[in-house]
Amino acid sequence: MKYNELKYGFGNGVFPNWTSKDTSGAGFTDGTEYHKLSIDDGWEGVSQAIMAYASEVNKYNNPAGTVGIPNGINEAIGVSQILQALQKAHGIGPGNYVLWANYDDPSITKDRVILLAGQGILRANYPALDAATYVGDANNAAVAAAGGKFYRSSDAAGLIPDIAGVYLQLPAQPRPTSLKKYSQAEGHFTVTGAFGWVTTESFAIPYRTENNNWRLKFNIWGSCNANNRLEFSVNISGVSFFGNSQAISGYFSVGLSNYGPFTQARNTNELYMRHTNLSTNGYSWSGDIRLNQKPTWAREFEYKWGIRY
Repeated sequence: MKYNELKYGFGNGVFPNWTSKDTSGAGFTDGTEYHKLSIDDGWEGVSQAIMAYASEVNKYNNPAGTVGIPNGINEAIGVSQILQALQKAHGIGPGNYVLWANYDDPSITKDRVILLAGQGILRANYPALDAATYVGDANNAAVAAAGGKFYRSSDAAGLIPDIAGVYLQLPAQPRPTSLKKYSQAEGHFTVTGAFGWVTTESFAIPYRTENNNWRLKFNIWGSCNANNRLEFSVNISGVSFFGNSQAISGYFSVGLSNYGPFTQARNTNELYMRHTNLSTNGYSWSGDIRLNQKPTWAREFEYKWGIRY
């Protein structure tokens, strides 16, 4: 753009604090004048640049040229090509997901965002979102039956799919929201056991599924004193395994067994192994198991997702 102080004879200050000037009084002509240069370098130039940029962005998926090509109709509410071009060129239109970091709800900040909660919204209040995301009449019933979203229903809960329904069904918050690897070496948790147990390596990745269940991916490896025993177990601090026993993978270090190691995660925080070789002193466990709750040492990374309307 051109500097405003160079485009006008009358004004106050310089870029970036230049402002226009009112006249000194009745009959004076020393107010900021209106020049062709200001028109070309101002909104008319900007509007053409926006339209041309949107045309380039959409030329591959929009061969008809309806985005970014002037249609000869005056700009107005509901028929603004410049608004459409801004949305399409930057992926900020209705139906696009957005991460929400504001403390307040969008209804308070007045952003055009709905936080996802698996809710039904009134289509009449969000026509652009409905038009952008609706699965279509032919797919409406099938998507609803399969547990999908963006279908129409006659009830807010989405139990009655209806192509003429007044509600549009939105997804729930997507999960997992983040994954982080934790370890004993970094001080996140401890792995303890009898017979002089020493942890060689330990990794754990807790996550929450979409239906709100916590799970744990893990790999524990260590050793203890050789001893005559048929079973051994260790405990992971800060976790609570779901159920009485969940099958996991296990390995022991010495010799062969008459059967593979029997391993499980018991309903406390215990990883258990049973074997036949009496001189075993090295053990490892790995698995992906359900928990009763979030580990006490885990950071949840609860990002809020919304959708633009």
